[in-house]
Amino acid sequence: MKNLVWIASYPKSGNTWLRSIICAALTGRVILNELAPLTPGFNALSISAPNKKIPNTLANHAKNWEKAQKIASVRTKDNAQLFKTHNAAIPINGCDFPSTVFTSRAIYIIRDPRDVAVSYARHYQKDINDTVHAMLDEYNTTH
Repeated sequence: MKNLVWIASYPKSGNTWLRSIICAALTGRVILNELAPLTPGFNALSISAPNKKIPNTLANHAKNWEKAQKIASVRTKDNAQLFKTHNAAIPINGCDFPSTVFTSRAIYIIRDPRDVAVSYARHYQKDINDTVHAMLDEYNTTH
């Protein structure tokens, strides 16, 4: 069932801003604490194994991507399910994300990387040069 819709972006690129607009359109108001129920962040481990103590590693998330997307798709049946993600659309350890089997569409937010660097540095309280270095590191992840 192709009913998952991804709101995807590099961190600090406007994902929350877009989710706020969607929240306003659907509910007539914007309350940041109400964004998650409408457009939750995709967390493969919390969807596929909510009561298990699986280490929070990228490899474990990747192993559970397909299962979590299937569960999310079945839960919403014929309705679209919006998910926020900062995941790259690349295979990790042979596991693809997102699954073309369950994905209906994707909204990809693009922001000038210079603006992202400033926002990223402020958010994580880091030096701008360290931030740019981290952004250029292909193994960089955020938590």
